[in-house]
Amino acid sequence: MKNKTLVTLLVIALLLIAAGIAVGGGMGWSYSPFRGSYEMLVTLETSEFDAIRAEMLECDLRFYESWDDTAEAYASGRAVRHVTAALDGRTLVITESASDRLERLFRRDSYDDYAAVWLPSSFTGRIEAVSVSGDITLSDLPGEGIRASVTTDSGDVSVYDCRLPALTVTAADGDVSLYDDEIAALSVTTDSGDVWLGDLRVEKADILSGSGTVYGSLCDSDSADVTIVSDTGDVYVDY
Repeated sequence: MKNKTLVTLLVIALLLIAAGIAVGGGMGWSYSPFRGSYEMLVTLETSEFDAIRAEMLECDLRFYESWDDTAEAYASGRAVRHVTAALDGRTLVITESASDRLERLFRRDSYDDYAAVWLPSSFTGRIEAVSVSGDITLSDLPGEGIRASVTTDSGDVSVYDCRLPALTVTAADGDVSLYDDEIAALSVTTDSGDVWLGDLRVEKADILSGSGTVYGSLCDSDSADVTIVSDTGDVYVDY
């Protein structure tokens, strides 16, 4: 009798697991290590738009240089379900919708949950990106005509190998990393997040932190107008 009851319980458990996988797959839950979800959101000629506005919640957002003549935006992982991209006039608008309660209960956050935008060197315009908890990355952007503004609550901000005339970063609790960039006018403000500067070249920089630590190095900064202040944190920067 005990064996029969045990077998019955095992069968019920297997059926519940199968049902959970089926439902979770339909809702985009991360029930499997083999995610593989990927979706192209939009492909545009650079003549069609001159601004990007992104409003993200939890998924990461990444900007890269494209070697193609067109700009592309795509979603990976959980972003496939929650991120949309569309033109509003001459502005490419990228928006993330909120997860429902059941999805938040069962999901597992992953490095694969992100939206990405690939921009060719011919793009000139403004990037405005806002995120609640997702990270924002700018990488290899060559745009001499790109002005970028990035704001996060708890997400980190990373800027690598970019050549920009102007960049404004505002991060509440997230950390900010800038490495091997050339930025004419830089403004970084954090509440508690740390700021890392790696071989950064600027003409003018205002870096202000409430309680975070600012550390790293500036290159060719003899003639640069640089202000670095941390109210209660430390500053370890080589000029």
